Amino acid sequence: MTGPVAERILWLHVGTHKTGSTSLQHALRRKRGVLAQAGIRVWPEQNAWRLANLFLRPTMQSNTRAKGHALPPTLDEIRMAAATIERNIGGFRKAIISSEQFCMLRDPIEAFAFSTVLERFFDRIIPVVAFRNDADWKASWQNQMRRAGVWEFQSNLPDHQSANGTWYYDREAIVTFWQGFGPVRVVDYDAACARDGSILPAMAEALGHPGLFADMEVRLNARAGGEHAQ
Repeated sequence: MTGPVAERILWLHVGTHKTGSTSLQHALRRKRGVLAQAGIRVWPEQNAWRLANLFLRPTMQSNTRAKGHALPPTLDEIRMAAATIERNIGGFRKAIISSEQFCMLRDPIEAFAFSTVLERFFDRIIPVVAFRNDADWKASWQNQMRRAGVWEFQSNLPDHQSANGTWYYDREAIVTFWQGFGPVRVVDYDAACARDGSILPAMAEALGHPGLFADMEVRLNARAGGEHAQ
C-alpha cells in the first residue's frame, strides 16, 4: 500500500532587481545539496533569466535583450520551454527558481503562456517578491543600467518598452500579476536588512525554510563574475 503522493510545489523568486537577488542566488547554489536532501530542486542556472525571457513579451527590452544576450523567443522556443523545465527539474516534485526578470511579466498573454507551461509540473506556485523603498530601488537600478552600458538605449525607448519605464516600478501591478498564480509572499528589503543585516533570513522564511542560510556569510550586493545585467 502506497502513501499519498507529495504535492508538487514551486517557490518562484521573481525579484525585484536590486533587492539582494544575487546574494540569494549565490546562497541557493551553495545549499543545493541540503535542499535536494529535502526533496527540493534548485534550478541549475543560478539566475533563470533564460527561462524568464521565454515568457517576456517581445516588445519589452530587458537589459539582456538590450545587450544582445537574449532575443525575443520564437514559437518553437516557447514550445520547448516545457521540455527545458522537465529536464532541469528531473524527478523532483518541489523546486526553487529565481530570476529578477520574472518581475517584468505583467500582461494576460504572458500569464497564459506561463501558466500553460508551469502548471503542467506544479500543483502550487508560491511567488516570492522583495521590494525596497522607491527612491533607492530606482536609483540603484538606474546605476546598474549605466554600469551595463544600456542607460542611453533604455532612456530613449518608449516607456512601455523600456526596462526603466514607469510601468516597471508599479509594485501593485507586480503583486496583482503573481496573485493569479498563488498567494504572494512579499519581503520588505529595507526592514530585513535593518533587522538582520541581510535579506537572506527573510528570504529563507519566505521560501518555507527558516534558518536555511543561518551558517552562511553572504553579503549584500555580491556580484558573480560574468553574470549578465538583468
